[in-house]
Amino acid sequence: MRVQDKLARTFYAEECAKSAWRVRQLERQINTMYYQRILASQDKSLCMRANWGKP
Repeated sequence: MRVQDKLARTFYAEECAKSAWRVRQLERQINTMYYQRILASQDKSLCMRANWGKP
């Protein structure tokens, strides 16, 4: 992976396995800094729902 931060790399690996992301989806999440957006968000569940379009 191209992710240097160990915590971010672990986050992406776990989310990838849990959410069954394809390679393209994983690359998109890394490129859009999904991990950093989750950390910066005050309401993490809102950020995750917005990212996946789930209610």
